[in-house]
Amino acid sequence: MKITTISYYRKKNLGNYETEDISLTAELDENELVADAMDKLKYEAREALFIPHPISPSAEPKLTNFDEKPF
Repeated sequence: MKITTISYYRKKNLGNYETEDISLTAELDENELVADAMDKLKYEAREALFIPHPISPSAEPKLTNFDEKPF
């Protein structure tokens, strides 16, 4: 089986019996991994709904020398 299109749906409870929904669909590039593409869709959905990210791609630690002191 070859997966070429993926979708992600997310619902956010706004309180007071209101919700906001978002649905994103993407076509995979030839060598793109499904898990990586799904992570991107989840990230974009959370951004659109203003939901804090557990770990955002821009917040990934960039450690080049483990002996470096942070201060």
